[in-house]
Amino acid sequence: MKPAPALAGIVVLWFLFSLSTVLLGVFSGDGLQPALLVVASVLLPLVIFCFAYATAVPFRRYILSLPLRWLILAQTVRVIGGVFVVYFFMGLLPGLFAFPAGLGDVTIGLTAPLVALILLSRNPFPKFWVVTWNILGVLDLVTAVTLGILTSQSPLGLFASKIGIQPLLSFPLGLIPAFGVPLTLLLHVIVVILVQTKEGTCPPNAFQITG
Repeated sequence: MKPAPALAGIVVLWFLFSLSTVLLGVFSGDGLQPALLVVASVLLPLVIFCFAYATAVPFRRYILSLPLRWLILAQTVRVIGGVFVVYFFMGLLPGLFAFPAGLGDVTIGLTAPLVALILLSRNPFPKFWVVTWNILGVLDLVTAVTLGILTSQSPLGLFASKIGIQPLLSFPLGLIPAFGVPLTLLLHVIVVILVQTKEGTCPPNAFQITG
């Protein structure tokens, strides 16, 4: 089986699985369970990806053939994070979580096209700026997950308030930590891998959709 269709199928199954867990309320509940499940949903796909990349040569070759520009443009979807701020003004999410996570996501989403545009340059590949942008994107995700846990009603909720994060644990926002966060994290990791393997030059296939 070719890597592209297989990978697409895996992503679809992953989404359907995440959707099912959210609809079934797997992330809801008291105690440490929701926080641990959120962390697991973020880290497990990363571990699986790293294992596959290290051990499966066809998979690694396919990942290295992916176009940088389109991987970066995919992060534009992060503007959806602005809904956190909307939920804050509706009194449904705490500001300590909503503003850093929401505005951070919107910033990464809005700047994604600008970073992709840099790749159109025929000058030496701007490795530093692309890597820096990716690091900021990862930090935004880490911050969002951390603040989500710290403002939750779990024993780890050091900054918990009367306004909890229940909307983040149920449909539809529950899809963000269950699927959106790990997926965008993987995209950041793949971009960094590609940048490091391109030795600072912008490859011709950075402007083409491959696979």
